[in-house]
Amino acid sequence: MSRKTPTTSTIVPSSGSPACVSQAETSTGRIVKITFPRQAHYGADWGMSQSLQHPLLVIPDLLHADAEATSSTALLIDGYLASISNQLSALLSYRNSFVSVSNLPDEVLAEIFHHYARSVNGYHGSHMHWTRLMLVCRHWRAIGMATPALWSHLEETARSQYSLAQLRLSGAHPLIVHLEADDGHPLRSGSLTTLEPHMDRIRCFVISSTWDTLSHALRLLGKKRRDQLRNFSVLYAYKHTDGPLAISAATTANIALNLRTLKLRDIDIDWGQLRNLISISIGRLYWNVPSVSQRTLVELLCRCPHLRRLSLEDCIAPLDRLDDDLPVAHTPLLRRVKLKMHVSNCAGILAAISLANDACISLYTYGLHDGVDVRRLLVPLHKHFHRPDAPILRYLKFTAAAAMGAGDMFDWHTDPELSVNFGFGSPQPCLGLIAWPKSEPARRRLLAKIMHAIPTAHIELLDMRCSEAMSEASCRWLLRLLPAIRVLALPHTAAALSCIRALAGRLDAWKAGPVSGKAPPDVPLRLRRIHWDTRRAMEDDENVPRIASELVQLLRAYCLAGMPLEDMTVQHHDLPMSASNIMSVVGYLMTETIILNDRAVSGRNGQIEVVEVGS
Repeated sequence: MSRKTPTTSTIVPSSGSPACVSQAETSTGRIVKITFPRQAHYGADWGMSQSLQHPLLVIPDLLHADAEATSSTALLIDGYLASISNQLSALLSYRNSFVSVSNLPDEVLAEIFHHYARSVNGYHGSHMHWTRLMLVCRHWRAIGMATPALWSHLEETARSQYSLAQLRLSGAHPLIVHLEADDGHPLRSGSLTTLEPHMDRIRCFVISSTWDTLSHALRLLGKKRRDQLRNFSVLYAYKHTDGPLAISAATTANIALNLRTLKLRDIDIDWGQLRNLISISIGRLYWNVPSVSQRTLVELLCRCPHLRRLSLEDCIAPLDRLDDDLPVAHTPLLRRVKLKMHVSNCAGILAAISLANDACISLYTYGLHDGVDVRRLLVPLHKHFHRPDAPILRYLKFTAAAAMGAGDMFDWHTDPELSVNFGFGSPQPCLGLIAWPKSEPARRRLLAKIMHAIPTAHIELLDMRCSEAMSEASCRWLLRLLPAIRVLALPHTAAALSCIRALAGRLDAWKAGPVSGKAPPDVPLRLRRIHWDTRRAMEDDENVPRIASELVQLLRAYCLAGMPLEDMTVQHHDLPMSASNIMSVVGYLMTETIILNDRAVSGRNGQIEVVEVGS
């Protein structure tokens, strides 16, 4: 009697749960390839195959389980049944991808409306912009009117005001309340009184206003327990004629029961009653507003073991001496840290917290300049980035200030791809730091201290596009501290000349060989690419042609030394190089290609050929 060999599949569920795949025709020795995506679809793990026709259930092999494990087999199958139920729901959602919008279930349309409402909030000046969907047809209008979640975002600002009808249509759904007022645009008379009966439903409360309005709002909100409240944000529009504002202990007790996110600016609170927060943001814009002690903040962090985001801005007065007796907070989930304060306070907070492996740290420090003991700040950073499981830093964005004392900025990233954006919208750095050197020698001393603390062995991309001014000696020093650099993005200013000359001088010293009585010269950087962006340069900037000329000479020197660069990238509005210069450049490059505004310019066979990158 012949024996059939079962068909095997390549699916391997990451969670051990069963996966809905397609059934294969029985075929001896045949292997059916099932694509199992890395990310779940609609919250469930599942696979697909082009060669299969009918659904098939695949589960882990339970027949060969150990005898001791058979008692738990039923429990495992119960878990599989629950997983199959989730996957069935996911499959129903997937089915809706192939149905016309007019045939979608009402609850699916309502969810689409809700997603659209969240996506357009803030872009059109009103959180009610989504109501235009109800003008499409009476069916859509009925769905909008019958979906409380769509009406649950109450906003009163200079641009929009919520209505009584909106409160009624929101039903019993949790509310998001955003109130913004000042002397020029006060809240409507009775607005807070109208909101008071619904305060038990408030899940997120954001208010920015003056002393009178804030005092009234906090008094109403703090009358009784607010068990629904999760997010609480109060921004005090402080005026010098007003006094300090503090949230009383009684109000704090009523709002802090289930609070998870807290944001305060220029306002005090009963810190001792706060606990189990996952996001904390505390800021102070005015120095005559009372500050918080470092010990109070650290003790708060100790009561928040699930903290994920921390932002502290000028809320701690500079310390005359460091407190060595601060407790240490266990915050292993902390992934976002932003500290804007004196270097001594930054050091104290960093030493008092624990960070997730992939945490992003942003430090805007005052007082980090030559002559200040920065070890207390750099030691915790050194420990964090030298752990065995620490993120590998591959990209350093260094911005040298236009004038000494204006602040040099450091941003370290793990992704070695050059960001297209200069500022807003650029990727979140793994570590950001600002130093305040007062002279070029001080800049070099600070560079040495910082680069000793932060790993440099894997930094392959140095981005200096936003640097304004830097001496050749400081450029030479920085490049010496970064031996693994393979890609260099030049500044658009005269600082590019300093970088080019530092590279050329290092190459010349290496070719000349060692000098008796002196240390051997540094080995030239094995550059793979130079990136030059002139889009921010002035049209009549006389440095642009000088940079172009010296850059060609540098590429030639590297080529003659037997170390040609692979290629070069130029971003520009007006071409900074003539055709003859371009031909010279491509002749010195290994690939004989220069990238101009994302187009590859090839100079093979003595002719310039322009093609799209990747074509």
